[in-house]
Amino acid sequence: TNRVLVVDSVQSRVVRSFSTPSSVSGIAVAQGGGIIWVTCPASRSRVVAIDTFSGAIKADLQGGHTSLAPVLSSDGKTLFVCNRFDGDIGVYDLAAGKEVCRVPVRREPVAAALSRDGRLLLVANYLHDGKANVARVGAAVSVMDTADKRVIDELWLPSGSGSVNGI
Repeated sequence: TNRVLVVDSVQSRVVRSFSTPSSVSGIAVAQGGGIIWVTCPASRSRVVAIDTFSGAIKADLQGGHTSLAPVLSSDGKTLFVCNRFDGDIGVYDLAAGKEVCRVPVRREPVAAALSRDGRLLLVANYLHDGKANVARVGAAVSVMDTADKRVIDELWLPSGSGSVNGI
């Protein structure tokens, strides 16, 4: 429907609605709730900031192929976005209003979460990477250092794992 709905969970009703440029694949809420970052997937996705009071689009950034699962840093200065079919994480400097780099991960990143201290971004890769006729065939969680903007470790899931959808 190309919309974000705000629902009053106590009264089970929609209290606000925001238009988006296209369908929505993920939302990150800025501290205080005044801005939401929304990923709108496509071969050239859009990553938009929406003012939750007016509904106006405050920023419209270029994403990768099928951007989803945006994650805001705890200080609200950096946004991390999974680019599923590019196989990387887009890193955005929100003060500068631009993507500063892309960090390659295993295969089809679809979900991400920050560690409590914000130093690490854990990225769930949807599928295994490599041949299917070897002893261990399983997906992995990429561990990215947010300061150095690089993958520093991989947590291999059990053989046979795949279709990883969350973290």
